[in-house]
Amino acid sequence: MLDKIKNNLESKKLRSYFSLGAMGIYLIAIVSLSVAWASSKAIQRNYQLMKQISVLEQEADIAEQKVANQKLENEYYKSDDFLELAARSQLNKAAPGEKLMIVPKSVALSKLPAGSDQTVAVVDSSKEKLPNWQAWLQFLTGRGIED
Repeated sequence: MLDKIKNNLESKKLRSYFSLGAMGIYLIAIVSLSVAWASSKAIQRNYQLMKQISVLEQEADIAEQKVANQKLENEYYKSDDFLELAARSQLNKAAPGEKLMIVPKSVALSKLPAGSDQTVAVVDSSKEKLPNWQAWLQFLTGRGIED
């Protein structure tokens, strides 16, 4: 008899889990969880896209700065100041009225006062002069170019 009562209680309990009201609650819970899951995925995707946009904007700003710097550098290379400095340092030329003197590096540095902020153009006398054809060969092949 006791077993019969237990079976009746269990079957009523089991039926209550599958009643129409319980099924509605289950459906609402499943829909709510799926909406929450989709919302969290959309938020995460938007965050990732915002990070990518930020990185690309920073790269674009850097590229613009590089272009602006290159334009300034090109303007400097076109200026007379650059031509004068290049002629002095690379071609050992002097301005009209100046005398060019080649002084060994050790002598030039020994005559500077201590803590001097002046820059001195020093020609390294240890470089040996190449014959003209070898200098042209180095120039045309790009060897011997110092950065």
